[in-house]
Amino acid sequence: MRKTRIGRPKLPKGQTKGSVITIRLQKAERKAVGDAADLAGEKLSEWARNALLTAAATAKIGAAETEAAGIEPHPTAYTDGGPGGVKPR
Repeated sequence: MRKTRIGRPKLPKGQTKGSVITIRLQKAERKAVGDAADLAGEKLSEWARNALLTAAATAKIGAAETEAAGIEPHPTAYTDGGPGGVKPR
């Protein structure tokens, strides 16, 4: 006799998300992020994924516009952890 599995069924190939990002937030930051997700009517992970992808696209657009204008960006323009930036490891 086969045991029944508890939980949701497996998603079809190609629909699963294969990577996890873990971040640490202070209580106030976690509340702000949770409130934003609630206001958007989204699950926290869905809201965070969309916010991260938007920030990544914005950073790419900013870098492309700067390059197209022939302007040398400041060395920390996209790595200082500011809006759309990523802190270096």
